[in-house]
Amino acid sequence: MKKGQTLLIVMLVLTIAVTVALSLIGRATTDVAMTTQIEESARAFNAAEAGIEEALLKGTGTNGQIVTLASDTNTKYKTDIVTVGGTESVYRMPNRIEAGDVATVFLVAHDDNDNLIEDSADGGRYTGGTIDVCWEHGTVTPAVEVAVVYAVSGAYYVTRNAYDPDSSRIATTDTGSNFSSVTGSSTNGCGVENYYGQTITLPSGAGVVPLFLRIRPYFSPSTFAVLPSSSALPEQGTEIVSEGSTGNTVVRKIVVRKSYGTAPSALDYVTFSQGAFTH
Repeated sequence: MKKGQTLLIVMLVLTIAVTVALSLIGRATTDVAMTTQIEESARAFNAAEAGIEEALLKGTGTNGQIVTLASDTNTKYKTDIVTVGGTESVYRMPNRIEAGDVATVFLVAHDDNDNLIEDSADGGRYTGGTIDVCWEHGTVTPAVEVAVVYAVSGAYYVTRNAYDPDSSRIATTDTGSNFSSVTGSSTNGCGVENYYGQTITLPSGAGVVPLFLRIRPYFSPSTFAVLPSSSALPEQGTEIVSEGSTGNTVVRKIVVRKSYGTAPSALDYVTFSQGAFTH
């Protein structure tokens, strides 16, 4: 074999060896970086969970104060408790409601034991005569049923109405929904783009206290919003926001919503009375 050929082969082998070595070094560096990132992420997430636990235990959160974990001075968490509802602005429900399931919007406040405060003289209740219920457009147009549960001198009643934006579906012979047409906005309900809107008139009169709305979508799931009229909507629960961080600025956030208890959706199907409900 000639010396030139031998040199060429040696150079080729060296080139391959260097390429493989550089590839291994690069992969090792990447693996170390990924492992560090995963560890930092886990520590930040654990810190955020610690913030949630503290807020649930104390009921007040840290009000934005940074709290250092004793075991790791570089890992911190910050928690805030935010009231959901309680204003006159639009209230957007966070979760999509499946067709046939139900969402509840409270029109009276709750006491410290999470019981409804039904006293009509209490300042925490909704006093508007109407309220707008709005729902998101979908691939299949959702219809909605709105039930208003109200009290009159210790007796309980419910009034229901159902609305369908699809006029052709309403009119379909035999299989039509037989719902009412939507008389509100078809594109910007409650000021939210691509939401239908319907104004609901609440029961009124001497001793009448509207307690809550039961909102149920039909034909497809949807998300909902309500817009109060001339009165603040009572608090609908609280939201705990906890943000964990590490010394390398890795941040993880956990949001936990604490809602008030409500009756299961099956109650609307299995309970019927021609008179008042009592308990």
